[in-house]
Amino acid sequence: MNKQACCARFSIDIAPEACGLSVQAFLTLTRSAHDPALMDDFKRLLHSTPEIVSAFDVTGSANTILRVWRSDLDALRELIDTIILPHPMVEKLHTEIVMAQIKPDSALPL
Repeated sequence: MNKQACCARFSIDIAPEACGLSVQAFLTLTRSAHDPALMDDFKRLLHSTPEIVSAFDVTGSANTILRVWRSDLDALRELIDTIILPHPMVEKLHTEIVMAQIKPDSALPL
């Protein structure tokens, strides 16, 4: 496999604290509908919200997992209450706040 062909982007690691980010959380969502237009709108919301650093469609009891970073718990609550929960695609939300990251993010196992 040509490693150069599989590179979609380059990134650098910056300490979140250096950017004023001290709260990392995973938000597990159950979606309310399977309407393609509503899902497109939800995806636009995810892509336009920089605090949501990644989003995953998953199997299991939930449909979507979001990884978010915020400055503090009040900011996390604001993100949840004013941006995520009001969207009609969101039926149920469960929040897990990261206490410590045991293993840092790493490169792909190439």
